[in-house]
Amino acid sequence: MRATFSDFLLLFILSILWGSSYVAVKLVLVDLDPLSLATIRILISAIMMLAYMKFLGEKLPRDFKSWKILTIVGLGGMALPFFLIGWGMQEMPSGLAGVIIAATPIITLALSHFMLAGHQITKKQSLGMVLGFTGVFILMGGFSVLEVSTSNFAKLAILLAAIGYAYTAVRLHELNHLTPTVGATGLTIVSAVIMFIFSLFNAPIWQVEMSFDTVAVMLYLAIFSTVIGTIIMTKLIFSAGPAFMSLNNFLVPVVAVLLGVILLNETISENLIISSIFILVGVWLAAPKKIKF
Repeated sequence: MRATFSDFLLLFILSILWGSSYVAVKLVLVDLDPLSLATIRILISAIMMLAYMKFLGEKLPRDFKSWKILTIVGLGGMALPFFLIGWGMQEMPSGLAGVIIAATPIITLALSHFMLAGHQITKKQSLGMVLGFTGVFILMGGFSVLEVSTSNFAKLAILLAAIGYAYTAVRLHELNHLTPTVGATGLTIVSAVIMFIFSLFNAPIWQVEMSFDTVAVMLYLAIFSTVIGTIIMTKLIFSAGPAFMSLNNFLVPVVAVLLGVILLNETISENLIISSIFILVGVWLAAPKKIKF
């Protein structure tokens, strides 16, 4: 597959939508707690994805095996990561969170080695993993991450979210009998049910009070960053291939950092720059397939 101009345009839009989500989460946390944020975001996304799936004339799976996998992946790859990102970002800049999540492809490669039979890691990919994890180690503050502090717990929460995303990527091959749209819709529905149940023990979403600005940003998160982002991702995989779509891993952290500086007056530290270089070079080396332009 060769990427066209429209593919590059969609890739740029996707990077903006996903990169800006970190700033949006930071803004919404002014009014909402992390659990309410994740619950409302996923509920809106599930409704929108279900409507989109119906528009395409596709149907949800009816077999137990599919829903079993969707439940496991939905919990570990969407419900928990969305909550953990919100929880962690209470104590850190949005750009820092975006860079930690950028390590997801490297974590995915590591998990694939242990979870997928016959998955061979090349020397180039091994080097990429070493550089990527070195970048994460620097970003987490080196050995100081072992100290008990709210800041360190926040960083670990974001890292756990990245591990959840990576776990999802590894397990999704078990759903290759479903279309990407059906799979994504099933994940959001399962995640919405899980988060709604958890929210009942916290603050039921119908009791949550939000300002107009928070409602607007929440709708942006759910509709644009989550739903439209998922649709664009699906189209890019079909038109240009998964390798090309994975280029967003280089662009999203850059967008997250820049928007954090512009909109939230966040600062770019030397530590963030150095760790970002390690992680992005690691992601480039760990890329499993060549990309055709």
